[in-house]
Amino acid sequence: MDASKKVDLKIIIIGALGVGKTSLLHQYVHKTFYEDYRTTLGASILTKVLAVDNTPLKLQVRGAGTEIASTWCKEKDIPYFEVSAKNNINVAEAFETLAKQALTTVRIFESYLTDSIKLTPNDKPKKSCC
Repeated sequence: MDASKKVDLKIIIIGALGVGKTSLLHQYVHKTFYEDYRTTLGASILTKVLAVDNTPLKLQVRGAGTEIASTWCKEKDIPYFEVSAKNNINVAEAFETLAKQALTTVRIFESYLTDSIKLTPNDKPKKSCC
C-alpha cells in the first residue's frame, strides 16, 4: 500500500442508550469529557485524522445504540472493548486497535487490485486498405 495514500475508515460505537457513546467520541477526538450530555438523537459523528504504520487514516466515528453489543461483536469476530470516556480508560487503545485491523483488511483487498488495464494498444493502429 502506498504510504502517501490516505485511507478513509468508518467506525461505529455500539452501546445501549445513555452509556456514553458520545462522551467516548469526544474523549477520543477532542480529549475532553463533559459531565452533562443530553441524549443524542440521531447520530453523533466526529472525524479524526491519524497515522497507523505510516499510513494516513481518516476515521469517521459514530455512535449506534444496542443492548447486545458484546454478543454481536463476538459473532462477527470484531474486537470488543469496555472503555471509560470519563477516566480515559482504553479509549485510544480501542480506536487504534480497530484502525489497525481495518487497515490490514484494506491492504488485503488492495493486493487483489491492479493499478490499471489498458484497453488500447501502445502501437499506432495499422492503416488498412479497402
